Amino acid sequence: MKITAQDIQNLAKRIPAGFQLKTAADGTYLIYHRRTGMGCMNDFVLIFWAVWLCGSASLLERYLNGGTTEGGLPISIWSVITYWLVELIVTGLLLYLRFSRKIYRLEKDFLVVETRILLLKWQRRIKRESIRRLVQYIDGGQDEDSFPSWGLRIESRVNAHLLYRQPYPVSHWLGQILAYWADATFVEAPMGP
Repeated sequence: MKITAQDIQNLAKRIPAGFQLKTAADGTYLIYHRRTGMGCMNDFVLIFWAVWLCGSASLLERYLNGGTTEGGLPISIWSVITYWLVELIVTGLLLYLRFSRKIYRLEKDFLVVETRILLLKWQRRIKRESIRRLVQYIDGGQDEDSFPSWGLRIESRVNAHLLYRQPYPVSHWLGQILAYWADATFVEAPMGP
């Protein structure tokens, strides 16, 4: 669907939690986003991380003290390394879920998406003219997944995912704003999975 100027005025009055709209000194619009939704998933990852940390520490302690497996074989260093690698991956995910911030900078010719996690920062530039449409999609709450969630992607020369695992209003609101700026079509997903 095409978004009108009236739609944008209405959207600016109904900013979802986690967003801030600002204007830079040069007139560039800035949309700040901090993850606020999917608290259940965040809690699940935190609990998983804590339990896995205890298991990894216990395995390391048993390895260092010459422990054996249930079959009587010595614990291998590769088992210990594998457990700690999983711990690092989950730690990275947890840091992203808890501390990531995004800034969507709506420049004249580019959408600049900057992601920050603590001291790390990276950005992606997408040409405005290349954006064909913004698509909201269901990315959770189906089959075995009990957390309903939605994502947002840009379809252009190179597709880009802007949001994932967010409540419906978050991806819906941002999709409409960006579609209006890019003069592109916004394809919305149904509210229920």
